[in-house]
Amino acid sequence: MKRRNKSSSFPPSQSSRAASAPAPPASPGSEWFSLLLCGYVACLTVLTPLIGSEGPVGRGVELPWVLMWLWALALWAIGGLLSGKLSIVWSKWESLLLALLAWLAIGVTMVAGSGEVRPAINQFWTYAGLVIAYFLYRQLFRSAARKRALIAIVIATVTVCATYAIYQYRVEIPQMQADYLADKEQGRRDAGIAGDDDDPQVRNFESRLMSTEPASTFTLTNSLAGFLAVGLIITAGVAIQQVRARSYLQAAVLAVILCLLCGTLILTKSRTAVLAVVAGMGLWGILASSLRRHLPWKYLVGGVLLLAIAVGGGFASGLLDREVFTEAPKSVLYRLQYWQGALDVTAERPLFGCGLGNFQSFYPRYMPASASETIADPHNFLLEIAASAGVPAVLLLLGFIAVWLLRFPTGSQAEPTLTAAEGSPEQAPDASIVPIFVGALVAFLLAPPIRAVMQGESPIWMMWIGLPLALAVAGATYGWSRRGTLDLLTLRIAAIVLMINLLAAGGISFPAVALWLWLFWGLTLGSDKDQTLQLEAFSSRAGVALAAVVLLYGMVTVALFPVMSSFTSLYGVVNETFSEQVRLAKKAAAADPYSVDGPQILANVYFQAWKSSPVPPNVNGAQQAVAETLRRSPRNVSLQSWIANNYWELYQKYEDPAILKLAIERQESVCRDFPTRGYHHVELAQMYAAAGRNQEAAQQATEALRLDAMHDHSELKFENRRFDDGRSVLTVMQELANSASTEKNQTPKS
Repeated sequence: MKRRNKSSSFPPSQSSRAASAPAPPASPGSEWFSLLLCGYVACLTVLTPLIGSEGPVGRGVELPWVLMWLWALALWAIGGLLSGKLSIVWSKWESLLLALLAWLAIGVTMVAGSGEVRPAINQFWTYAGLVIAYFLYRQLFRSAARKRALIAIVIATVTVCATYAIYQYRVEIPQMQADYLADKEQGRRDAGIAGDDDDPQVRNFESRLMSTEPASTFTLTNSLAGFLAVGLIITAGVAIQQVRARSYLQAAVLAVILCLLCGTLILTKSRTAVLAVVAGMGLWGILASSLRRHLPWKYLVGGVLLLAIAVGGGFASGLLDREVFTEAPKSVLYRLQYWQGALDVTAERPLFGCGLGNFQSFYPRYMPASASETIADPHNFLLEIAASAGVPAVLLLLGFIAVWLLRFPTGSQAEPTLTAAEGSPEQAPDASIVPIFVGALVAFLLAPPIRAVMQGESPIWMMWIGLPLALAVAGATYGWSRRGTLDLLTLRIAAIVLMINLLAAGGISFPAVALWLWLFWGLTLGSDKDQTLQLEAFSSRAGVALAAVVLLYGMVTVALFPVMSSFTSLYGVVNETFSEQVRLAKKAAAADPYSVDGPQILANVYFQAWKSSPVPPNVNGAQQAVAETLRRSPRNVSLQSWIANNYWELYQKYEDPAILKLAIERQESVCRDFPTRGYHHVELAQMYAAAGRNQEAAQQATEALRLDAMHDHSELKFENRRFDDGRSVLTVMQELANSASTEKNQTPKS
């Protein structure tokens, strides 16, 4: 094994000679393999935001995405094994990322007994996929031409997402709203919503349905807004380079794209993303001046004017309203509530956190009474990692970010040196970037069917509506990718903009949101302190290849196959006979011993049978399935509430005190783990009253009324809610609360 220092302080022509001198050029076969692998990585980069990955962690929607990146890592390692030499670019500070992954892996083993293991396993592999993507960006995209081509296809990707978002705003969302208004009952049935027009759940559903903010290929509008913010920065940077190179036609195309991205960002109404862009522009100007990179004031003024015109046009056209500003303090208040809850979760389990993917189960215990939603993450990427993986994990990540921030380029040349293997492709730039553009095109074409398979939905063919503009971007940036210049300061500013957005929007564990951060880190971290390990011994190369294959095998056997097998069994449960439902649910529970879905479905099958026939097999089956469900998910409030409600329904039908006792036990656990949700105390008060425990029923009713007065969410207010029998929740709780004092004041009769 040989180790040599690699400098990145030379101009491009000198650095190419300096890098290629110590080692002979690689064989043509290995060069072309490297180029094809670059195309594959580029394809994955483009696919990531188009296929989406923001679903429930336990479902494992992101696992096929992880598999594709692990496959890329295995190909890279096997290619090095077959070529006779494997070069690894890595600095000692990047070992912080390996330490972070190791800590996350240890944390997964600590989840059992306190949280759900399946989400922890799945999310660990998501983080592993992101670190692998970072590693491959570092290894494969060392040349300036490859970096520029990768940035070009990112601009094309954000253009596709923005175009589809506008189509959503103009066509899909209005059509969906019109269909619902034409037949509300059918629309509610399709959404699984029950209730009349006055039901708070229905009003909340309609409020979300009638919102006009597009999400494009993302699940959340804020995720799209963060990607648009990144796209604005890097598109502006490339447009400036085109103007400086006097490529005015290409610059004009990018200017149109800038207007498109800016307008789409306004449609999202994301205050955080807009503020992040403004902060990034200011920082861009300051750093460009301090690093002696002359950035004419007219560019900054032009950017500010473009944003101002977009905001002003939004208000003038009615796209924006006063609520964008008047609701800002309330939005900040909600964020503070989330962050305080995350700090409380971290304080409860400071070493390893509550477990990856388990924040939503732990947060309700610390959720303020004035808050309305049980969030899946605290909307702050640092607090999310601290709460879910512990303080050591966030310190490791902060250490890496600090090193990255301290390594800002200090000279006029920001491009790193080429390795020997990249010397030849850089001299023939056409060959070095064509696979990257082809990989992006393949991703655009394959995205709808791949997304449909991963998400379990119909293909979204209309995302292709942005392909013409994406091709225009490719045409406008192809020449720049071949022989242009790339100021890595632009990419650093884009990363900072995204981090600012993630500090208030969260989503660091979602690949569609977080990949761009790892991409920019991977393209900009290089410095003269980097080390290149040249693995020439067969045993060393074979060891690396074996490690990559073992990692791939481990993910498939521990995560992908169990999740797929379990959901395949559960897919047809609903339309089967009782015996077949039991068989499929048990098969799913056995296929994935860490998932709660199989036992929960089994419990539901037995509960429904128990409600029809209270024979011992149904009763025992339900109780055993409930016990297994709680073992796999001991702190999921929604799950415990569901179990309590099933027992309550059974008690109301059979009036068996033993069933009521089971319902009370579960509901007490619900109120312990979610003490600030008033309606949970309402349900417990009803159960206590049915059991004749009037004093405790009055205490729970009093607590429920106190919590109801502490928030202003009309859809949750007791005065707007009714029981299934039509009684007012507020009236019943007032009667229960007053009953104890009435009994206490009554004089006993002699």
